[in-house]
Amino acid sequence: MKIWKKANRPERAESSAGKPRKGRRIPMAKAIRILVAATLALAVLISLLFWWGARNDDPGPPTTRTTETTRFIATNAAKLDYKVHLTPNILYETSVLDAGGIYFSKLIDYIDTTASYEFSADQSAQLSGKYSVTAILEGDNIPQKKFPIVLGTPEGSLSFDHSAKLDYVVHLKPNSLYTTTTLGPGEQYFANIVDHVAVSASYALQTSRLSQSTGVYEVVALVRAEGYWEKSQTLVPKTIFDASARSTAFSQPFDIDIEAFRQLAENVNDELGINTRKLELLIQFNINLHGKTEDTDAHDVLMSSMTIPLGTSVFTITGDLSEQKSGLFEPETAGAQQISFSSTGKGTTYTQNFRIDLTPYRETV
Repeated sequence: MKIWKKANRPERAESSAGKPRKGRRIPMAKAIRILVAATLALAVLISLLFWWGARNDDPGPPTTRTTETTRFIATNAAKLDYKVHLTPNILYETSVLDAGGIYFSKLIDYIDTTASYEFSADQSAQLSGKYSVTAILEGDNIPQKKFPIVLGTPEGSLSFDHSAKLDYVVHLKPNSLYTTTTLGPGEQYFANIVDHVAVSASYALQTSRLSQSTGVYEVVALVRAEGYWEKSQTLVPKTIFDASARSTAFSQPFDIDIEAFRQLAENVNDELGINTRKLELLIQFNINLHGKTEDTDAHDVLMSSMTIPLGTSVFTITGDLSEQKSGLFEPETAGAQQISFSSTGKGTTYTQNFRIDLTPYRETV
């Protein structure tokens, strides 16, 4: 009797051809755990990166720096002082008025001004700055205009001071009244006993330096019947003088025959058929100064005068017998409009002088 047994199926082995064997499958729960762990690791890494960047951007706690500063007490002040110079007039006995008064603009020749600045401190300090002066013209229905004042003395300038003067002595004819033959200035004179008037015209000039300057002077007599006629006559012809030195002076004598001029005036009146009450003789001493340097070429005029009445039996001699003028011949390129200053110490003072001529401002108005 044959007994049959069921044989087990053999496992499939790797073939000789080298085909791989199929691996085992990973359970679902385990795969989920691996994914969660990887995600957490990535999140931690990103957090670390953000933390590191934020740490680098953070400036950290504030830093306090302490600087020692020296404190000092200082004061400064600016001031303007001035004097008003007048043209010849019959109102004032003086030619210069102090600050703070009331002035007639038509009588003002110029204004000499001093601008000063003072600085003081309780300890040494370094000081530097700039200053300038500006004239502001304003008024009703006039737009405001500003005029910078030129400061300083330009290189090549020539400052000058000159004066012209007429001195005289009255010579008398023989008479029963006076025991002397001459009378001095400022007295009353009787026309009938006056022989002539001896006059000395003198001139003096001071300049800041040597130059190529020259000048011309002359003396002119002007006979006139005020409001009717006038006639001129040269007493001293035009004469050139040298003004190149720093100091120049001269005098020119001449005589005035009053009777001859009186006769001339009466003859003219007779010819014209008029009888004027006021006849006078005006004597003018004219100076024309030509200031010349390498950079400057300009002129300045000066005149002194005397007036002698011709139609009276008793007279006095009046006029602007003495005239003086100061000025500056300067090149066309004037001085600076702004000046710098600097100093070291506890205090300093700066002073700047300048002159204000009202003529251009009057012309603007």
